[in-house]
Order: sequence, then structure tokens, then C-alpha cells
Amino acid sequence: MIRDLSGALEILDRMKEAELALAEFYSDCAQAPNGDPDFWKGISEDERRHAASLEHMRQALADRPERFEIDRPFSLSEVKAFIDKVHNRHDRIRRQRPQERQLLELVRELEQSLLESRCTEFLSTRDKEFNHWARMLAVETRQHRDRVLERMR
Repeated sequence: MIRDLSGALEILDRMKEAELALAEFYSDCAQAPNGDPDFWKGISEDERRHAASLEHMRQALADRPERFEIDRPFSLSEVKAFIDKVHNRHDRIRRQRPQERQLLELVRELEQSLLESRCTEFLSTRDKEFNHWARMLAVETRQHRDRVLERMR
């Protein structure tokens, strides 16, 4: 369990890793038969922006640790399990080359378990820069999820 700020830095590093793994996953989804490559490339870019937001958040925490408090313990194993899940799904689509509809189902499952919506719940701060990036991440995550759900209709 993460109970200190150095552990919080590691969580943010791992969350960035998760975002980049998702970006690669979505890039490969652009190759789906009967799919829309622009859609998949767009959400891949979303994930890259999320990774950049997490890097800004990490930097704010590293620069001004006195402004942060741990609200609740957070397990690094949760993040690692999510990254493993992304890699497993990625391996699956590389092997099977599913149709876009099947990919959307996989993505929906990943999005429902997505940690990025909770990645900052273990910290509290009044740091304006950190909170700015955290809000952007939350808004973009909701928009991203809505686009995926809309595509499924």
C-alpha cells in the first residue's frame, strides 16, 4: 500500500505507463477489419495526452510535496494489474485480429475498470497546477468514454 509521497510518485509513474500501454493498444485497434482508423488513432492520442497530464501532475507533486497529503492507502498492485490487463488484451487482438465491434467490447471492459478516473483519489491538495491537470484528465476521460460508448451504438 502507498502511504507516503514517494510512493505516490511511483503510482503516478505507473499510471503514465498504463496510459501509454493503452495508447499502443488503441493504435493497433486502428488495423481492425471494417474499422475506422481515425477513431482509434484519436483515442490513442487521447491516452498520450493523459500520460502527459500525469507527468505534469507528477512534477507538481515532486516540486511541492508539502502541499500534498495521502487521503487513503492505494495499492500499486492495482495499477500493475491494470497494466497487465491492457497487455493481455493487446496480445489477444494481435493474435485474433477481431472485428471493430469486438474491439469496442474489449475497450468498454477496459474503460469500465479504468483507474485513471481514480488515480488521484488517494491524494489531496490545494496545488492549483496539480488540480488543473487532474481536472483535465477527468474531463478527457469522460469524453473519451462517451465517444467509445457512442461508437458502440
